[in-house]
Amino acid sequence: MLKKGFTLSEVLITLGIVGITAAMTLPALLAKHRKVVIETSLKKFYTITNQAILRSVVDNEPTQYWEFPDENTPENVEAFYNRY
Repeated sequence: MLKKGFTLSEVLITLGIVGITAAMTLPALLAKHRKVVIETSLKKFYTITNQAILRSVVDNEPTQYWEFPDENTPENVEAFYNRY
């Protein structure tokens, strides 16, 4: 009787091919994941900032009436930030 199956060399060659393929695709997958994480973080930051501006408009007045600082010194920016 003939027994059908794989030899050890066939299994090792297959595992080697799968390993090489995984090693070639892993950097691309990691780069794509990092890009998605950065995009998600930026979208979240934009949303939170936009909500803060809208809340300040409701609490204070429309942005066209805001008093923006003449100079961008840390003190002026902090005063503007604390006011609005």
